[in-house]
Amino acid sequence: VNADQSVQDELLTELSSLKSVQTLDQLSTGSKEEVYTTDNLDDLILKSYDVSNMLKIYPTSIGDRIGGGVLPGQHIVIGAVPNLGKSGMVVTMVSGFAARGRHTLIVCNEEPPSVYWMRFIQAMSGKTKEYVLENYHECKALAQAKGLDNIIIVGVSPGTPYQVEPLIEKYHPDVLV
Repeated sequence: VNADQSVQDELLTELSSLKSVQTLDQLSTGSKEEVYTTDNLDDLILKSYDVSNMLKIYPTSIGDRIGGGVLPGQHIVIGAVPNLGKSGMVVTMVSGFAARGRHTLIVCNEEPPSVYWMRFIQAMSGKTKEYVLENYHECKALAQAKGLDNIIIVGVSPGTPYQVEPLIEKYHPDVLV
C-alpha cells in the first residue's frame, strides 16, 4: 500500500507541474549545449556583431547608449510608472524597425489595436490625429511608404506565452513587442 501511495504521489506531483506548462520549451527535459573556443570565436564575434544584423534603435539617443542597436535574440525591457511614455517609445522604436524593412509583431493586451494603428499612422506620416482623421487615406499612404505594412498587431487577452508562441510561428517576425 505504501509503495502504491508513493507512486500516486509522484504522479500527482508530475500532473501538477504539467498544469502550469504554457510553452513547449517548458516540457523539454534535454539541455542544449553550445561550445565555443578560440577556434570558432572569430566567426561567432564577427557574424554576431555585423552591423547588418543589428536592429537600430530609435530614438537614436537611446540607440547610441546601447551601442547603436540590438542583435537578433536580444531583449529590451521597458518599464516605468504609468503615463511616462512607454507606449510612445515602443511606437518610435517599431516605426524605425518597420521603416528599415523589419517585420514587427506587436501583441497587445492593454490598448485596443486601433489605438496603436492610429499612433503608427501619426508617427509615420508626421501628422496629428486630427489631420489623420480628416485625411485618413493620404496619411495611411504616407505611413505605408515608410513601412507601415511591416507591422502586424494582434490583440490578445491575457497575453500568455502560450498565446504568443503560435503567433510567432505564424508570422515569423524579426521583432516581437
